[in-house]
Order: sequence, then structure tokens, then C-alpha cells
Amino acid sequence: MISSGITLSTLATALHPTADTVDLTSTSGEHERGILHRLPGMTLIAEWPQGSFVENLVAKHDGHLLVTVHSSNEIYEVNPNLSTANRTLVATFPAGPTGITELSFNHFYVNVGTIGERNTWNICSLTTHPGLTPTTAIKQVVNVDSALFLNGLCVLSYEHGTLLSVDSMLGKIFKINVHTKHVELWYENDLLKNRSHAILMPGINGIRRCSVDGYLYLTNTDRALIFRLAVDPFDYRPRGQLETIVRNIVCDDFTIDCMGTIYATTHVHNSLMRLTPVKDGEYFKEEIGTLADGLAGATSCVFGRTYHDRTRYGSLTNVINRRGTMRIEIDHIISVV
Repeated sequence: MISSGITLSTLATALHPTADTVDLTSTSGEHERGILHRLPGMTLIAEWPQGSFVENLVAKHDGHLLVTVHSSNEIYEVNPNLSTANRTLVATFPAGPTGITELSFNHFYVNVGTIGERNTWNICSLTTHPGLTPTTAIKQVVNVDSALFLNGLCVLSYEHGTLLSVDSMLGKIFKINVHTKHVELWYENDLLKNRSHAILMPGINGIRRCSVDGYLYLTNTDRALIFRLAVDPFDYRPRGQLETIVRNIVCDDFTIDCMGTIYATTHVHNSLMRLTPVKDGEYFKEEIGTLADGLAGATSCVFGRTYHDRTRYGSLTNVINRRGTMRIEIDHIISVV
């Protein structure tokens, strides 16, 4: 993860497109906005119809994006180097997809299910085959029967084929072995639950395994907290206590660069923040994108992966953004150059 990235904006309430507003009462009233260092500029590169809920995304090796659209049960591929209207439908599921991650080259896994309903959540695989006529193979891998709201998804071990998927309602993290199809409860903590118990306000939300220190990083949107948890390097079990590293930042999904800097989307606070580690566990907070830049309801971000991304000036390259909170009628992708 180098110097460029991609941001997706959404809202938890947008999981039901008929909702017009967001209840802010369950989030921290002390949300810290940070110092404003704006991104250099943004360009629209893709759009979805009115009422769409664009939920999450992952960057492929070729620089394209796979984007989950929860409202239509679909995944699209977007080439950020083309002009607008370049999205291509690559997969359709029986329920809404949420988090997505890549386990091996062009082999992705995604949470699919119905929020609030047990026995509906599955981990599905999506394999893309490039060529003159690109194709995509989809397969249901394993059920997570006890889950209510699988959201963030990340790789725990590439070698062993294990994923971690968070349940935003139950405050639990499930471990999934895609080879053996074994599912187990990997970690739970009351701090990972939401306080309001509102179905559409996630507790634990984003999850990333940091390549710099090996820790697992987690966000709780409702509690406005960011945590980290040590992972044993040998058996990949959680180790030690859950640490709160950032308070009063309402975060959804996020990513971490090669220096340990966190780029976090702030959900109902309509911004993208850069949290740079300084000393004694403290973070320097900068607000690098706001509502004025088009970041309404930002919920997810990842880094670009091509050579062009790595050498481009600035901290972020591509931004995906949903402006549902302001009742603007189009979900769209923006490119930062």
C-alpha cells in the first residue's frame, strides 16, 4: 500500500433507500474533525441510478475496481482511467453484498446476506478471468448461520486461506477457512457492539490486518472508536486486550498505508480523515476531504495497486462517493489527481 487510494461513500441507513435522513444521536457528539488539508482535486468517473446503495469496493491488480452495490445485489467493475459511464456488471447475488476482499490473484470473497436475518449470510467467491472477453465465476463457499449483519471483511492468513468477517449487530468476528469451509467465532467483545441497538447503526464495521505491525485494526461506528488487537503470528489467534487507539472519530471503513497511517471515512460526518501515528500511541488528525468535496456519507477506502497509482502525486487517487444524505440523486465515483 503506497501513496494512492480509493474512497467509497455511503450511509448505514442507505441500506434501505427509502430512508431520507440519518439519526446522529447514537454517534459521538465529540467527533473530532481534525486539521483540514484538502485533497488536490476530484473528477467524476462513474455513476449509478437514483436509489442505488453502493456499499464497498476492492482494487484489482490491473487498477480496476470491484464495487458492491447492496441495493441491487450486484457487483460492478469500474475502470477509473476511463470517462464516466464505464461500469460493467460482473456478478448478481440472491441478497445484498457488503464487504469484499482479495485472497489470491483475481480471486475475491464477499459477504452476502439480508441485514437482521439469521440463516441468510454466506461467504461467496468471485473469480475474474481476464481476456478479450473477460468472465467471472461465482460460487457460494460457506454459510455463517448465526450472523445478523456481516459487514467488514479482511484476510487473516493468505497461506491458510482464512478470512475474518465482522458482525456489526452482534459485535463478533467470525473466522472462515475457505478451503475447509469451517466457520468459528474468532473474537467477541461488548465494545464491538453498538450502543443504540438500532439495526442500521453499525457497531464494529471496518476491519484491516496491518502489514506494518501485524495488528488487527477495527472501527466501531456507533461508539466513534478505533481499536487494535494483537494477532499471534503462529496460530493467528487474538492475543492480549483490545486497545482503544483513537476516540471521538466516527469511522466506517478505512485503510492503512505502509507507514501505519490510517485513512478513515467518517460516515455521517461526510469526510475522509488521515490519522498519522506520532508518539506514545497518539495520532495526528487531518481532515483531507469534506462535504464540500463531495464526500457525503463516506464509508470505505482502499489503495490503488498499479505502478501509475504508486508514482502519482498526493495521498489518494480515486474516490467513490455516495451522496444519499443530501438527497442528491446519483451515486458516483470521483477520481483524485
